[in-house]
Amino acid sequence: MLFEKYKNSKISFLEGYKSIRKIPAFEKILPFLNMCASLGAIGFTIVRNTYKTKHKFIYDENVKFLKNFLD
Repeated sequence: MLFEKYKNSKISFLEGYKSIRKIPAFEKILPFLNMCASLGAIGFTIVRNTYKTKHKFIYDENVKFLKNFLD
């Protein structure tokens, strides 16, 4: 999910990260980062009680991602 919508943001992110410290085995940890981002998005919609209304799309897309991720 990270970097899917804005493909060029991955390059910018890695360049910025590299300016601070050595880049870890990024491709290996990317699935974990995607999972954490999805859980955070789901949590955001639940805490704000918008998972059935205003942020339903965000909630649904992230639940779908997690189901696919765990299969």
